Amino acid sequence: MVCPSITELWKEQAHKYLLQFAELGGYQYCDAAGIKPYQHRVADPPEIMLEAVRKGDRTFQQAGYHLPLWSTGIPQTLPLNDPLDGIQAADNVSFAMAGPRESARLWPRPTDRTA
Repeated sequence: MVCPSITELWKEQAHKYLLQFAELGGYQYCDAAGIKPYQHRVADPPEIMLEAVRKGDRTFQQAGYHLPLWSTGIPQTLPLNDPLDGIQAADNVSFAMAGPRESARLWPRPTDRTA
C-alpha cells in the first residue's frame, strides 16, 4: 500500500507534516511512501526535484521509516503552465527516461546546443 503523497518537499511545512504523520503511526501499514516530486514551474529543469526528494528521504529516515519512495505524479496545476519548447521537452524526457547522470551524458543542456 502506498501512503498519502507528500507534496511541496522544498517547503519546511511539508517535512513537519511528514514527521507528524509518522509520529502518529501513519506509515506503519505502508509498503511505500508517496511523494509528488515536481518542478515549481514546468520550465524549471527536472533536476531541481532531486534535492527535494533527497531531503524528503532524509526526513523519512529521521522519522524512523525506511520505506521506498513512490512518485505519484505531478499536481493538477503544473499542466496549466505554458508548454515547453521542443529542445527543453526533449531534455526533460531524457532525464525522466535515463536519469540525471545518463541524461547529462546523452543530452547537453539546451544552452549547450542549438535548436
